[in-house]
Amino acid sequence: EMFMTNNLKCNVYCVSPTEFINYRMEKMRECNLIVVSQSGCSTNIIQLVEILKKNKMDYFCLTGNKNGDLYTYSDNVIEYGVDNETIGYVTLGFVTLVEFLILFANEVALKRRTITEDKYSENLQKAIATSRELYKESENFVKLYYDQIFKMDSAIIVADGANMGTAREAALKISETLKIPAVYYESEEYAH
Repeated sequence: EMFMTNNLKCNVYCVSPTEFINYRMEKMRECNLIVVSQSGCSTNIIQLVEILKKNKMDYFCLTGNKNGDLYTYSDNVIEYGVDNETIGYVTLGFVTLVEFLILFANEVALKRRTITEDKYSENLQKAIATSRELYKESENFVKLYYDQIFKMDSAIIVADGANMGTAREAALKISETLKIPAVYYESEEYAH
């Protein structure tokens, strides 16, 4: 969210389908809408696409699965390069989606001239370096806390601001991979 807002010089929001349908649709009627479903089969996303079409709102969809059901419901689908994962839960798609959105925002920002070619290169180099660092730190974290991780009976993820999307995804992935309850909170909610 913040990377896209800063480089595109416009407001970018990340909202769930339920939040959009129930609370934001009218306020965001004139926005450029990007609908995301890694699996391409998420029923809440398919419902959202049907509502967007019914309300004649412009949108396009991003999916990680070129064979997903989303193609049945929309002609505006772009597959972002992760393909359908073969394990029982999806893990590569989040990182691939973030990388795709960085590239997308960079390309659009360069074409709109809200960044220079130097800033474009700097953004890419920083994204590559950060990705490598995060992978290494994640690997180190798991090695260090391996026993504790697999002995947990529940997990709480705490984050703020733009990291709330990451916290949501972390809670989901922990639930899927470790088969334990995991929830996310904003730091103030957690402290309360």
